[in-house]
Amino acid sequence: QVSVRDLRVAEDTRRQDSRELREALASADPQMRSRAALAMGRIQTYLPELTGRLAVETDLPVRRMILFAIGQCALREDWREEEGRDARERVATLLADTDPATRQAAAEAIGKLGGPGSFERLTPLLRDPSPDVRGEAAVALFRARYLPARKPPWRALPPETLNALITTTHDDDPEVRWRAMYAFTRFGDPEGIQVASRLASDSDLWCRLFALRALRNMKGEGVTEPLKIGLRDPSDMVRTEAVAGLTQHQAWDDLPTSLATDPSFHVRAAYAQALAASDPERLLADPSLTVRCEALAALIARGGGSIEEAL
Repeated sequence: QVSVRDLRVAEDTRRQDSRELREALASADPQMRSRAALAMGRIQTYLPELTGRLAVETDLPVRRMILFAIGQCALREDWREEEGRDARERVATLLADTDPATRQAAAEAIGKLGGPGSFERLTPLLRDPSPDVRGEAAVALFRARYLPARKPPWRALPPETLNALITTTHDDDPEVRWRAMYAFTRFGDPEGIQVASRLASDSDLWCRLFALRALRNMKGEGVTEPLKIGLRDPSDMVRTEAVAGLTQHQAWDDLPTSLATDPSFHVRAAYAQALAASDPERLLADPSLTVRCEALAALIARGGGSIEEAL
């Protein structure tokens, strides 16, 4: 009889063909099935077995664990989207499940699996009655764009999906709003400039933070104005993001010298990095050790001629 110890050993040694894991996934004990699915997801090479079990699994917690494990398989470094064809079709059948937690887990898996039709499948979930599902759908759209390449050029969202995502940034639930904003953070969508400018003054901290992060990667008229306002935000995390965004846009003149005495170490360090990018030698005599270190690091990175004098 397979024990939990057997499953742990199989997982820790990353066994690619474990009889114990397969037996446990078919066990009458739901806890053993769930533990086996988790191990398979961590090993990332048992997608056919997980997909097959998902088709017959009736226990809701186990089914959600299988969905999670399927998504983890798609995070493998050598993953190819065509491997997930059967899993995508099986997971997609649960996007309309009556259990909200199952819909949420299915959305997460679709976002990781990516592939043809993933945007279209996730779009209706942005209007789901459950805020957890709506938020997960937004994050899943981010993953479905980011994971296949992990670098530009990014896949464009279909117009219907883009419009639904913009609408979701107006959601009454701040947990949904910030996740919808997060979906714009990396890709520089010009349609997101207005969205990010609006959420940069949202009452929710995470909405403001991810709005400024999105503006960092966007190009267009007005992108620096919300960043300048963010320098006065009560949250040091948002202020740090504002400094980083203005640095990205080379708007060094918009950074006030008062940032050098900001109460937050993170803000001061971001300010040092910003000024080091524009005029590192100017900071070598700064009273702040943090600023001097950042300036020196910038000189070294740039091969500055005055490094020996600075030391």
